[in-house]
Amino acid sequence: MELNRGQVLGLNLDMHVVLDAGAGTGKTACIIQRILEHYLSEDQRATRLLPPGPREVDLGGGFLQTPASQREDLREWRGLLPTEVVVLTFTVKAAEEMRDRLRREISRLRPGPRGVRDGLRYDPRIRNEGLVEQLTMLLDEAPIGTIDSFLHRLVSAHRNLLADRPTHQQMSDAQRAILRERALSAVWRIQNEGHAGDLRVVSVPISNFLSARNRLSHQLGGRARAQRVVSKLLSNSLFVDSVRRSLCNLSGEVTADSLRQSFIAHLDGDEIGVFCDQLQAICFEWLDAARTCAVELDLPTGLSSETRVNSLDVLLSGGVPSDVWDRLLWLFHVTLAICTLSSVDSPHPSCFPRGLLPKSDGWDSGMNPLGKIKDVDLRAEVKGRMDAATADGRALLGSILGMRMRSCAVIADLLDPRCEPPHSPDSIRPHRLSDPFPAYSEPVDMALSPDTDARILGDLLTVQAAATDVLTELKLQEGLHDHDDVARLAEELLLARCPSICRRWYPPEVVQALDGIDEQHPWTDSHLDSAIAVVESAFRVTEEDGVKRRELVEPFSDWPMAKVEEDLRRRIDVLKVIRRRFRAFIIDEAQDNSNQQWRLLSRLWGSRARQEGDPDVPNSPWQPTVCWVGDQKQSIYGFRQAQVSGMSRYTVHLRAINEMEYQNESRLLMAPALRRRDAARDPRLVEVTSFVSGLEYVNHRPIPEEAWKQFDRGDDGRRLDHVDVVRRAEGHVDLVTNYRTCGDLLETMNEWWVDLFDSRHHLFPGDWYASAKGLRADRSEEAGRLEWLLPVSTGGAKDPTSDLTVPLDPFELGSAAKAVHLEHEMIAARIRALIDGSPTHVLAATHQSETETTVDLREIEPFEAVEPRDIMVLMPSRTHMPDLIRRLDSLGVPATADRDGGLLEQPIVQSLLSLVNAVARPNDVSFAAALARTPLVGFDDATLEAYLADESGSSDLIARLAAHATSEAQRELFTRWRTLADSNRLIRLLDETLDHSDLLLAHPSPVDRQYAEQFLAFVRQQTSEAGGDAVLLSDRLRHLRRVSGGLLEGEAMPPSNAVRVMTIHGSKGLQSKVVVVTGMFSENQSNLGQSLREHTLVTGEILSARIHPWKSREDIDSGSWRLAKEVLTSQVQAEARRLLYVACTRAKDLLILAGAPEGSALSSEGDSIDVRWRQRPVPRFGWMWLEAMRQAARRDGLLTAPWLLEDDANLAVPLPFRVKGELTLSPSELLDDANLAPGRLASLPIHHHPNTLLPERQIRSPLVNFQRLQDSARLEATGIAAQQTPPNRVGRMRLAPHLLDSASACIRRHYLSRYIGLSGEPISLPLLAMSSAAEETSEVDSGRPPAANELGSLFHRLVELGLPNPGAGESGPSAPLPEQWCVGTSNLMLDAGLLDQVCNELLPVEVDEKLTKQMLTRMAERLLDGRFGRMVLGKECDGLTVEGLRTEWPFLIQMESEIDGVADQRWTPHGPHTIQNIEKVIIEFDGVADLVLCQRGEDGTSTIRAVDLKSNGCLKILNPPEELEDTIFEVAGEPDSETSRTAAESRLLDQYRMQLFLYHRCLVRQEAMRAHDGLPARKVLPPAILSAATGRLISWTDGELGDIEADFEALLNKLARVEASERRDESNFPRLPLESLDVCKSCPYFRGEVRLCAPEGMALGVVSTFTVDAEGASDPLKSEQA
Repeated sequence: MELNRGQVLGLNLDMHVVLDAGAGTGKTACIIQRILEHYLSEDQRATRLLPPGPREVDLGGGFLQTPASQREDLREWRGLLPTEVVVLTFTVKAAEEMRDRLRREISRLRPGPRGVRDGLRYDPRIRNEGLVEQLTMLLDEAPIGTIDSFLHRLVSAHRNLLADRPTHQQMSDAQRAILRERALSAVWRIQNEGHAGDLRVVSVPISNFLSARNRLSHQLGGRARAQRVVSKLLSNSLFVDSVRRSLCNLSGEVTADSLRQSFIAHLDGDEIGVFCDQLQAICFEWLDAARTCAVELDLPTGLSSETRVNSLDVLLSGGVPSDVWDRLLWLFHVTLAICTLSSVDSPHPSCFPRGLLPKSDGWDSGMNPLGKIKDVDLRAEVKGRMDAATADGRALLGSILGMRMRSCAVIADLLDPRCEPPHSPDSIRPHRLSDPFPAYSEPVDMALSPDTDARILGDLLTVQAAATDVLTELKLQEGLHDHDDVARLAEELLLARCPSICRRWYPPEVVQALDGIDEQHPWTDSHLDSAIAVVESAFRVTEEDGVKRRELVEPFSDWPMAKVEEDLRRRIDVLKVIRRRFRAFIIDEAQDNSNQQWRLLSRLWGSRARQEGDPDVPNSPWQPTVCWVGDQKQSIYGFRQAQVSGMSRYTVHLRAINEMEYQNESRLLMAPALRRRDAARDPRLVEVTSFVSGLEYVNHRPIPEEAWKQFDRGDDGRRLDHVDVVRRAEGHVDLVTNYRTCGDLLETMNEWWVDLFDSRHHLFPGDWYASAKGLRADRSEEAGRLEWLLPVSTGGAKDPTSDLTVPLDPFELGSAAKAVHLEHEMIAARIRALIDGSPTHVLAATHQSETETTVDLREIEPFEAVEPRDIMVLMPSRTHMPDLIRRLDSLGVPATADRDGGLLEQPIVQSLLSLVNAVARPNDVSFAAALARTPLVGFDDATLEAYLADESGSSDLIARLAAHATSEAQRELFTRWRTLADSNRLIRLLDETLDHSDLLLAHPSPVDRQYAEQFLAFVRQQTSEAGGDAVLLSDRLRHLRRVSGGLLEGEAMPPSNAVRVMTIHGSKGLQSKVVVVTGMFSENQSNLGQSLREHTLVTGEILSARIHPWKSREDIDSGSWRLAKEVLTSQVQAEARRLLYVACTRAKDLLILAGAPEGSALSSEGDSIDVRWRQRPVPRFGWMWLEAMRQAARRDGLLTAPWLLEDDANLAVPLPFRVKGELTLSPSELLDDANLAPGRLASLPIHHHPNTLLPERQIRSPLVNFQRLQDSARLEATGIAAQQTPPNRVGRMRLAPHLLDSASACIRRHYLSRYIGLSGEPISLPLLAMSSAAEETSEVDSGRPPAANELGSLFHRLVELGLPNPGAGESGPSAPLPEQWCVGTSNLMLDAGLLDQVCNELLPVEVDEKLTKQMLTRMAERLLDGRFGRMVLGKECDGLTVEGLRTEWPFLIQMESEIDGVADQRWTPHGPHTIQNIEKVIIEFDGVADLVLCQRGEDGTSTIRAVDLKSNGCLKILNPPEELEDTIFEVAGEPDSETSRTAAESRLLDQYRMQLFLYHRCLVRQEAMRAHDGLPARKVLPPAILSAATGRLISWTDGELGDIEADFEALLNKLARVEASERRDESNFPRLPLESLDVCKSCPYFRGEVRLCAPEGMALGVVSTFTVDAEGASDPLKSEQA
């Protein structure tokens, strides 16, 4: 696709760029080209100002096919490498698509003169063809992904800096719900500081937390309600963190003043002043009219007493105050004076009721009625003036602006009343509730005092912080982490806050400084400078005898400040090194970033590490080149805590920084200049030889003039407004050419957006609103269409027929029909007509006679038939999705939903849940009754009663089912349930139930089958997380359904050609030929009501909870609640408008809007439809659209358009907000003329009844469908299908190499792990962790020794990076090897820098680093001193010389095992059924060998062998046992002989013999393939173990290797048979005999605190005194006896 001018400007690499990309404007194509230009352009901002990142590029000959002579030296490549360009998207799917498109674009590149030929893109900047392959390979390592995945990559490389207990498993949705519930329970069980310390409550003072929690329990209405509130805060942690940052002072407290400041930040003082002036003028006019008859109205008396008129007079005479807060209070007081109290908060207050002041609410008006004026003419004049003022006042106060101002005034009074309304009684003012709360409530209006309001808000933040600490501790105990945890760790890594691990031993002053990041400019490091200054101030320098020393000063004398300084500087250095890696950022869908994500990303744009030879530091706050792409009108993920305001704020910063760079960064203007005021450079058109690196000129050539693209021209060549030109010059580029939608339809929608995003709809001041931006259509054809499905039901309410075989037509129920059912029936009919390509009709006229009603219809010429896949139905929510899917299915329309609500809420899943519950508790009558009423059993009332009352039957209600079965097959199924339940095989039970019950007859759709399969997968996951016990599983599933059943989403994969039904959120980024938007008038577009019902409101600006200290009172007001409600309402409404924009802009050709305003009906003439206008301040989609149509008609001067209300033609633009009115729409007339401006759609068909779409609808009732399905299911198989014999198949399995030896030792362990799904970790009981208080008092420098696995990982890494390689020498290898294998490298095994690097990467912070380094050093010395060490150092041993090696050698191998046609059988109610015969099984192994060693013999022979590195025994490397016999340290008889082994070495070999032989087999096969291909092959030597404890190579003789080969083949055969059939019967896997106890000691199912498996004769279950030493297990028999 040829790029338009806006897209070309988006390729500007010489400044920071924001692309404001409207819907369908080709932003992805622009992003792809921009990334590509970063790779290829040698002269760009990033290359002039920044040095290359760490280019550790290793693409050896084993990976690239291009000859070395045709490759680039990427270390010298002047463009950016893919690893230096960060590309971030919103979803994983989008990231993979981005990477794939980039790969395709790069593969099209070829060296040569610029141009596109034969589908290839030739570019002179590519001088070597190998660059294409090199860039393609680097794409796999490029940081392209979501923000979460990018942060995870950063954190993973530095976990040792961030956590003393790193986690490595992502938490599932179910685990998240369970742990959150556990955390809340734990928070309320804490009784004292010791308990809190056990649960690691460290973020807040524990005494403060306990007090806050106890207060909340009382003031929120009890523990349960308080827990629900805190749970809501935990699930909105990003918003809560944002509120905490904005409201809490340096002491972590919330004050009334901080609440006021938060509110003031939203206000527009000038707007408030203008509004107050207008209201003052109206009230002046009203009061002046009253003064003309002051005596008759008794004003002298009223103006001297406690009356409304006196209050109003004082307020008006005093004038509007100058202070913003006083203005709001003045506005509030005036409103109280002229309106009744009950209407102050209503959308349309009763301002000047009956033209006078109110007399209610215990506050007298202070004036007589107008009837006291005897002069009729004077009374009429006064009344006329008062009525005019009343109308103006009501219009002003009832406008959206008036609602906004009144809301702000009420909030101001609640947050800081300052003064009361003059001359007003106490009864109109609420009682201010302060601490302590009284025991009983008074029957008066109540509101929290500002200080109490702030205190409760502070309590919420305190308890939420403590709950977060407890939740974090529980996750650490489970070894789990969540996206929130990764983001928190990223904040700590990038020093956006003080790392949690440092808070315990950094002084409070340093912690406070680190937490004090500049929130407005988070990319700066000023808070780090402050922290360093605090650290430096802790020392004073003294000099004694000429020696200078540093001493600690108070108050730091008790802190380890030297270590603090060292640690802090190291962390700052790590941050700057990370920044150095990246030279460009491209952020897609930036409008959906949260404030936290903006803060974290911008932390990477600051000052980076410097090295010798680097260019001068860029004179810019942002060092890398930054670009983001987004559209605020498409920000619709507020429920995911995305904040649209972030993009607008950062865009302001970007434009200012671009201007700063133009003024101050001279290198950008050095010839050839990269920046101009009037144009941007197209990097694709620049000569390759013209670039500048730092201050170095290289073949300076000017940039050709055609490469400069002027800012002042639009995509169509027209001159732009000056404002748009300035925006472009400062880096803000609008993409406005839409490639998706037909021109006339797009122009029509452009008209809608003008009003949809107009500022007059802003319900509350804020920066979360989008602004309109019209799009230009690339598709100029006028082929777009717009339709309105406006269902109209006629007649009164009717009862449906009792005959269930008769289909139910909602249009025959009259007013009893539900609006959503009418709407869905019309949608289904319209889609059926589209697929068929059949004609449709609109209403022309209706004729009523005495006997019948006839309807005249106008036919619409049919369009070309549409494929189902080209139709997309968008719904505001999933609430009514099943109904629409059912109606589509009844008309034969293939359709599916992407997600159809919560998985555990699906009917088919609920039946399976009932089965799990009944099996878990077979004696529970309620569970048995629930199961019996599901389709799995299907008992009627009589059978159910007999079943439950059968005292002669078993007390086991599952076993009792068989006696009441209705068929033999059902009896067999019930018996099978009991059998499988007894052996605890729940997965098998559910699987067979799904296959052999009537469940899929009751739920026959493919979607239901998918939900059932998903549930089975979910149960497997829960089994692996919580164990396989039926009771535990049942309780866990019921708990999950209760706390988060709607959150565990079910997903159904659509057929290849089906109508897509999805939510609007799910349609983001998609498009379709036909789009249907449903629920225009019937569905809410937000979950605001749910938040109100939960009594908790959370936004990124403010949060609040509704207090409830007395059960009799629910209406206690507060400023924070009002503010949070107004902010949330306005944000939700703003997002709803953006949702409508997203929904409509998915359409390419046809947009169908579906829904009818309440009360719509056919007109009395029968030829039109009457629509009652009932708009609200928070309208639904339909009213937004109709209001946009109304405003567009008036704006375009269409004064007779049917979209206008009465008197609209006489009013100015924009038309005022109208609550009531009526539209009369004639479908026939609108078919001829849509009454839209020229260039818009000419026709707008309105369909009011399904018969206008499908004249002959064929509807079948669900009962008829079920009967037909049941009849077909009972048909017997005939012919060839019934006589088929089971096919012969080849089985496949994938196995990790390290599992071979455990399977060889105990096949039952293999069975429990692979087929039962038990975790490979020993089970630990959920005991409280050790006291954090004790931990905090321990010395900072004390640490534990490394664990065996930690030491092994460290030494493996040390060998990988530091092992010397003598290389092949000048003569090259004796047989070909990959280039990187035979390149000589020096010995770094004892290098202190490498030891530091390895420890920084992998060493947990609580481990003693000094001790660990000593151990690693001793292990390295042992390795180098041994025969193997001498070999890798280049010495000849036994006539062999090393000529190449490879550490961490990856391999993939498949091995076949013949098993002689094992029958794969399944149980059925009719007897065993053979599914297939397995002839052989292919076992695939995918792993990494520690080391492959290649050697050359004296006689020229070439050898290769696998070497496995083992660190067994190395925990005692520094202090070997005195008695070495039978330990790994025992010296062999012939130390240099590999086959001369001690007993311990023989055991070590035997322990890993299968894994070693697998490595050997891989090499044998590799060399055999080389020989087969005519290439020189190496002789494969027996595999060996390299013992890190002794440095010895240990191996087998050839004879021993032959025996092992036979054992290996036997093991493969056994594994194959298990996979094919034996795994279905647990009796095939007996427990080991007691004599094999030593084998069990290393098994996780034996070693845990809950023993899951043991030798025969030993008890299972909880083991009270069983421990396992780090190097071996203690004797469990003693534990048994104990």
